[in-house]
Amino acid sequence: MEVADLSNSLNEPKSRDAALRELLASDSPFTLIGNEHRVEWYGFSDALSPLTRTADGSVATGDAIGDQSLLSRAIEQALSRSSGRQISAVVLLTDGRTTDPPDRNLIRRLQAEGVTVSSVVLGADTAVGDTAIAAVQAPKRAFSKDIVPVEAMIERRGPARARASRVELVDIATGTVLDFAELPAVANVAGEVAPQRDTVQLVASPTTTGDARWEVRVSESLVANTPNDQQTTRDLLPVNNRRAVPITLVDRPMRVLYIDGYPRWEYRYLKNLLQREQTIESSVMLLSADRDFAQEGNTPIARLPRTREEFERFDLIVIGDIPATFFTGEQLMEMKRAVAERGTGLAWIGGSRSTPRTWHGTTAEELLPFTGPYELERLSVPVNLSPTPLAARLGVLRLADDPKSAFPAELLSADEGWAQLEWAQRIPIQSLKPASEILAESAQEIEGGHAPLVVGMRYGAGNVLYVATDEIWRWRNGRGETYPERFWVQLLRSLARPSLGVGREEVRIAIEPGRSVVGDTVRVEVELPAGPPPTTVALEAIPEDSRGAAVDIVATPGLGGLFVAAWSPEREGRWKVRPRDPSLAARAGDGAILEVTRSDRELRDAEADRPLLESLARETGGRVVGPADVATLVRSLPNRSIHTENPLRDPIWNSPLALAILMSLLASEWIVRRSARLI
Repeated sequence: MEVADLSNSLNEPKSRDAALRELLASDSPFTLIGNEHRVEWYGFSDALSPLTRTADGSVATGDAIGDQSLLSRAIEQALSRSSGRQISAVVLLTDGRTTDPPDRNLIRRLQAEGVTVSSVVLGADTAVGDTAIAAVQAPKRAFSKDIVPVEAMIERRGPARARASRVELVDIATGTVLDFAELPAVANVAGEVAPQRDTVQLVASPTTTGDARWEVRVSESLVANTPNDQQTTRDLLPVNNRRAVPITLVDRPMRVLYIDGYPRWEYRYLKNLLQREQTIESSVMLLSADRDFAQEGNTPIARLPRTREEFERFDLIVIGDIPATFFTGEQLMEMKRAVAERGTGLAWIGGSRSTPRTWHGTTAEELLPFTGPYELERLSVPVNLSPTPLAARLGVLRLADDPKSAFPAELLSADEGWAQLEWAQRIPIQSLKPASEILAESAQEIEGGHAPLVVGMRYGAGNVLYVATDEIWRWRNGRGETYPERFWVQLLRSLARPSLGVGREEVRIAIEPGRSVVGDTVRVEVELPAGPPPTTVALEAIPEDSRGAAVDIVATPGLGGLFVAAWSPEREGRWKVRPRDPSLAARAGDGAILEVTRSDRELRDAEADRPLLESLARETGGRVVGPADVATLVRSLPNRSIHTENPLRDPIWNSPLALAILMSLLASEWIVRRSARLI
């Protein structure tokens, strides 16, 4: 029995598929097997299928297009199809790359039935390098002219680690390279098995609007010298050197509500910044002001928002040093709902009087990224602010003239008095909530650790930020408005981005994760407006390329009033998920997008998995050979056919006994029918 691997992994690099076709040609040594054996040919990838011989004696395999090699399943199915017949051997023509290796149960079955498993190894004898984009993280929506961060995880395997690479962020529509980074070659990679993983930070400041299609590309470095060895310079899978980055760019002012208790220095400079920045539409309220005081901002307000509609006007809310008692319970509930459901950003600026001390026990306490007690002490010494790696990934606290440059050294210097924050709150590390992340901390160690100064947290659909100092204004003494403006504008824009994706739709659909592999399961969540809930919500997944049919998805009630469905896409491409009911679809905006790709787990290694095949052969008494030694393998296949010498043949149809038996049966039938009066 011959079983040929027809999975996609056979296509690289020489093509292993071409080597397979040579073995199945009419002049192949395999044609000699039929002289003493009955041969059955099968092909397999994710399922087993019979192969046929052509008129010239070769075996027709078709194209190697399977997504994966399920080796164990293929052997089991081949044994089942030959049930009741004696099998002398199974010969595998494969590279051994599989996501389904034979287990002990299958090996015991092969041993019990006396079936040997031999393999003809297809694939490279030495490793072939591959550079791939393993993951990309980027916001789905951003403001035009904003600093948009794109983080790419680059994985280099085998000899590719010795090759310098260039990573580019490209606008597909114009071909413009928005940003790039160089990855140096790794020295002394001989003998190393684990892939080299590097995180690359790319940034872009787009000026266009609407739906943009960006792409991260990785290629050979244009500036670094790389070795000329063929195995080093060849890339195994060029298809995984690109990754799409869809993004929607919005060109409208960011709507900010800033509320503070008294005219402290941070308030004075921040409200001027909000009014001066052309891309921000601000409403500023100072609660300690006299009744006749004209509130400031591009869009002044006379009172605090009260209703859901009034809170939804804003992309971002900034809470300064104000007592929680200035808000009613209903106002705090609407503010919390705006963050959790609409994606409104919330920034806290700590103060010495009320924030966060007076917010304990209120509805908004959940919006603080740390737990009590809230009587925060002052740091014992002045400190310099230092960003963490998370800030770079989020595209914030990039204060240098070049956004990709390091944090300005003068802001980290203790010798620059203007760069130090004289007052900052001490947030205990152990009080941070599990979902909290530190974006900036003190450059100096205080009590054995760095004190958190800027802490972020995801809350529902929105983001929350707590700034534990109100002395960013001091940086003006060194470089004017440059550093404070970049600090606040970048943080506020990052907080406001989630609100761009929600809009005013009343039906909200979310898919996690937003990128999947064919066959993997994703979670689809649907939130409906208030009202009597239906029993189920019918959804449809529509391929954007219109080459396939829509897929029906049924969401059932889950926790928190959500409707939840599990879906396993069976086809690659971009899918748009929306309600099937036209009335709900009209209220769901653009729905949700899922990008589905095919797995390349088997394709990442061009060399054959000889250890797996040798172990299988050793357990069953088979052999492992290369394509050049197929004739030797054919001659060694066991012959389990049974020959009977000088058989005795006696025809029974002409014997008196056969006639007597036949007449007895006929007579018995006549007697029975006669007794039953049937004749």
